[in-house]
Parts: sequence; C-alpha cells; structure tokens
Amino acid sequence: IAELTQAAVFQISEAAHTCTELEDLYRRIHHTIAALLPAKNLFIALYDRVEDVLSFPYYVDECDSPPESLSLGDAGLTQRVIRTGMSVLMKPEMRAKRVANGEKIIGSVCLVSNQVAAAIVRKRAIDHITHMALHDPLTGLPNRALWHDRLRQTIQEAGRSQVQFAVLYLDLNRFKPVNDRHGHAMGDALLTQVAHRLQTCVRLSDTLARLGGDEFTVLLRDIKSRGDVLLVVKQIEQVIAVPFLIDALTMQMVPPLMC
Repeated sequence: IAELTQAAVFQISEAAHTCTELEDLYRRIHHTIAALLPAKNLFIALYDRVEDVLSFPYYVDECDSPPESLSLGDAGLTQRVIRTGMSVLMKPEMRAKRVANGEKIIGSVCLVSNQVAAAIVRKRAIDHITHMALHDPLTGLPNRALWHDRLRQTIQEAGRSQVQFAVLYLDLNRFKPVNDRHGHAMGDALLTQVAHRLQTCVRLSDTLARLGGDEFTVLLRDIKSRGDVLLVVKQIEQVIAVPFLIDALTMQMVPPLMC
C-alpha cells in the first residue's frame, strides 16, 4: 500500500506540472486515486484561509450535487486534514464509528497537496490573463483580437468544407446621446444589456463580439441559406426594439444598423 500511495502522489505531482487544462488535471487526479481503490465519488476542494470556506472545482458524487461552498467547520474529515496538515485513510473502525453516528460513509481518503493547490492557482491565473486578453472587460464578449481569430478559422474551414458563413456588423443608433446626457456609467449599463440580449439571438457555435464603443459583430457559422441570416437579423431587431430599463430610466433604442 505504501509503495502504491507513493507512486500515486508522484503521478499527481507530475500531472500538476504537465497538464495544461485544469479539467484534465482534475481527471488525472481522479484516475490516479481510482487506481488505488474504488473511487467513483471524489472531490477536490480549495481552501480559502481568509473566509475559512471550501470551494469545489471538481466534484463527482453518485448521489449528491456539489455545494457552491462549505464552511470548513462543517467539512468533517476534510476539516481534520486541513487543520492538522496530515493525510487521513479511513480505517474500518473509524468508518464504523461514523456510521454509528448517522453518517453515510463507504470509505474515504483525504490528503493535502500544496503542490496541486499551487498548480491550480497558477493555471487559474493564466486562464484569467488569457481570458482578459481576448474578451471585452465590460460585456465579457470576445474582443477584436479573438473575433479576427475566429473569423480566420471560419474562412479556412469554409475553404476546406465548402460551408457557408455570414458576418453581421451592428452599430447602435442614438447611443452617443445616452453617454452625453446621462453619463458613461449609464452608457456602460446599456451596452451590457444590449450584449445580453444579442446573445439570445445567436447559437453557441456562432461568435458575438464587441469591437469597441457601440460596435458589435456577429459571425454566423454553417448557415444553409440567406433566410437563416435574415431570421437572426429579425430577432436582433426585435430584442433591441424592446425598451431598456436602467436605474428607473426607460430607454428606447432604434434597431441597430446592420450590414
């Protein structure tokens, strides 16, 4: 057992340094633990020392859904591991005692890995920086750089597969007076609501981007006919025509110019 455990820790450490995607790291950890013992149910918890709570970026349970967060004081064995810094392997007598107290436990292995935690924090930071570089900070939509990359990929795909695509350019009418009369905060709130409504008009495979100011663009992939494009145009006109309510102020926008 000791040799297998040592090998598992080594594999987890190796995964923490080689995995480029967090989900891949979580799955590798789960696979490694499952090689030691039946581990259909497994979670990875991140401990926030300031708030004294746990969050669960990876949570697999056949019976329960993952909690959004959990106070460390309610975390049972996990609390013991974090407080002492010592790993715990639940033995039969420990399990029997907890079951007698009404807990439903089949078996449990809990361990602390500062190395894995550091890898998760590092990869999250990289993902955040990458996201910020490719997305509009106000609306969260893809920015001009990501838009051009998606367009380039779509053009290449269309050349290989002979599929059709369409590009819509949207320029909001009468947006400048909103900023001039009510301030940039009101204008930003309006742009955020516009972005949210536009997202309801496109598919997950399409790309809605904000190029800057009141300029948006839509890349429609794999369209079958001109009618598909006109349907999206009509949906956009309809959602923008509905009045916007911002801080008790109602605004009526003219449907955007599209080309």
